[in-house]
Amino acid sequence: MNDDYMISFQNETKQTIEASYKKMTAVERSVADFFIGNKDDMDFSSKNISRVLYVSEATLSRFSQKCGYKGYREFIFSYERDLKFEQKSEGTEKDVGLFARRVQNSYQKLLQENFRILDEEQVRRVAGMLNISKRVLIFGIGNSGYAAEEFQLRFMRIGMDVNAVTDSHMMKIGAALAGEETLVIAITLSGETAEVLCNCALTDINLNIIQNEYYTNKSPIDKSVWGNLVKDLWLGCCIAFRREILLATLPFPKKAAAHDLWIALYSQLHFKCGYYPKVLQLYRRHENTVSFAGGKSTHKLLYRINYRLYLVYHLLIRSIIKKQ
Repeated sequence: MNDDYMISFQNETKQTIEASYKKMTAVERSVADFFIGNKDDMDFSSKNISRVLYVSEATLSRFSQKCGYKGYREFIFSYERDLKFEQKSEGTEKDVGLFARRVQNSYQKLLQENFRILDEEQVRRVAGMLNISKRVLIFGIGNSGYAAEEFQLRFMRIGMDVNAVTDSHMMKIGAALAGEETLVIAITLSGETAEVLCNCALTDINLNIIQNEYYTNKSPIDKSVWGNLVKDLWLGCCIAFRREILLATLPFPKKAAAHDLWIALYSQLHFKCGYYPKVLQLYRRHENTVSFAGGKSTHKLLYRINYRLYLVYHLLIRSIIKKQ
């Protein structure tokens, strides 16, 4: 045994797969599991892998794009390159320079990417808000909580009243007590969830609760977009979404009476949606209400069929335009 250093190589392509895992479908995750667990050389052609995994070559292409690659060819080039390094995961001192350069290149790439997406106008706007705020709350859970605590430490050093809040219950209390001179910043690590749906309680016209939870068995997130077209479970008052969704869904189809349903269905097709099961809203029912949440539609069957076909048509047209 000699005194050479032993070095462990971290497969960057596998780490990329793991980072993209949550946004994959069940079939795509089976592909991801194979590539993450594999340590052997083999025929990685799309034809052979699709045969081995019992998936289509189109699935491999979509999987690669979910991981941030242009297609399967670019993905497998990166995968095979890193696999060779992984197979030589225990190196000697003479490999230190090689691994040091890889670390340096990774950090340089990370810095370049951050500077590329830096929005100077947004930085100025946030800096201005920080300057006029007497108190700052930074919300973050899990890994985002560490970022919140680092934010607190650095800004307290320059004399600012900053508090990192990493507990969900304390976030609710902090938000309830926040005044006009308090700035609240929420940190999310992935930033992937473009639309969030919460639960609500149904009330009568006098705000007396008549149903504790609207979503008791399943939410619209549990159904496909086509399932929600057949029986709509979306409630506009329970939806929070990013501005990019609004811009993507405008202009609304002329005959789409329920704009919230149009936004929800389009979001389900093209964005990642999430569901928060706790009751955060009261939904008031009264005799002049336009929607039929918690009740049956009074429209005739033919009208309901035609309306849904109208929405399907515009969803397909808008989806085709989006891909161009």
